[in-house]
Order: sequence, then C-alpha cells, then structure tokens
Amino acid sequence: FQVALRAEGEDAALWTRLGEAYSKSGKQVAALKALRKALDIDPESWICYYHIASVQHDLGLEQQAIDSLQKVLELTPDQPGVMIMLATVQFSLGKQQSHAGFRARARINLTSALRTLQPIVQTKLYRPATWKTVGEICLQLWETCQSADDAGEIWEALSPILSWLQENDTNRASSVKNVVFLPDLLNTANFKATDILKAGICAYSYRADLLKYDTKIPEIALYDLACALHHLAI
Repeated sequence: FQVALRAEGEDAALWTRLGEAYSKSGKQVAALKALRKALDIDPESWICYYHIASVQHDLGLEQQAIDSLQKVLELTPDQPGVMIMLATVQFSLGKQQSHAGFRARARINLTSALRTLQPIVQTKLYRPATWKTVGEICLQLWETCQSADDAGEIWEALSPILSWLQENDTNRASSVKNVVFLPDLLNTANFKATDILKAGICAYSYRADLLKYDTKIPEIALYDLACALHHLAI
C-alpha cells in the first residue's frame, strides 16, 4: 500500500482499501484516518462511508455510525445490506440507551430500526438475519414499554412487518401452539407490552423454521426462541 500510495498519490480507492485493511487488522483509529483521507479526495464515495460506519460501530460510536450509513443511503438508495446494518446499529444504540436508563430515547431508536427493516422484510432477502433482528428489537422494546401510548407507537412500526409475515407464512411457522397465534395478535384491539414480546416470539419461531434444514445453526435459532418463551412465561 505504501508503494502504491507514493506512486498514485491522490487515489481515493487506494486509501479506502488501506482503511479496510487497517480495520481488519484491528487498527481502527488508523483505519478512520485512511478512510477520511479517501473522503477528502472523493466526498461522494458511498463505499468509504460504509467502511467508516463499520469502524465506528466497532468502536461503539453508534450515533456516528448511523449518520454515516444514512449518508450511504443518500448516495445509493435501496441497498438491502446497508439497511440491515443500519437497523443493527440502531438496535445497538437503543439497547445501550435502555441499559443506561434512557428508555424514551431507546424506544425512538428501536422503533426506527423496525421502520428500517420494513422494506427489507418485503424483499425476502437476508431472511434469517432479518427475523433475528426483529425478534431482538421486540424483546428490547418490551423491556422499555411503560404505557399504552408507548405500545401504540411501537405497534405502528411493527404492524407492517407482522402483516407481511401473516400473508407469506403459509405454514404458520410463526405461531406457537397455545402461546401465540399471529392472526389473533394482529387483530388485538389494545396492543400491550406482552404483545410486543409475542411479536418477537413470532419472529424467532419463523426464523427457526427457515433454518430447520441448516446443518450449522438451527440450535441457535431454537435457543433464541426458547429465551423469548421463557420471558413470556415469567
């Protein structure tokens, strides 16, 4: 890289690759310096913003990572992989805020993560990863929900995802016998905190069905489902 940079000088792509290499070797601060140098040369490089967001996420700078990912989506809209990462970072920030006691802020970021995932669910891309994230968000939102108004706001973000699931889950894999039936959940007149948890159970159950023939990770999906069921039981 050093030889190439001396030869090419102001090449944004080389600085970007150098930043990516630093990141993969665990040198995150050096990675940011190289990537910002690349942005100085090419301010419209969406891939550079994407790598910067990844480094910021690794460093725990979640709000900065969100800003960088939103810049990526401004430059190149409708990127499913970027939207998945954005939802993941929004979830991470919401979880941090919830644990710190900032529940209102946490709900804002967690519901934003659900809205980010709405178009991804409809594309059927990254399905196991998407439904795992939906389940995790629901469990975290359940912990932050303190009033009927909170539940109503969450329902507004969650209902399009559950409606898509009902229409496409022909095997009813999202329902758990004697625990939750998705059509009944969608028809609930007064959406409550426990219904958020039940929505998470639907997401985990559907994910477990998607992975049932996978030879490597079906047990992890079943473990996540079991944990959600345990929360509901107690």
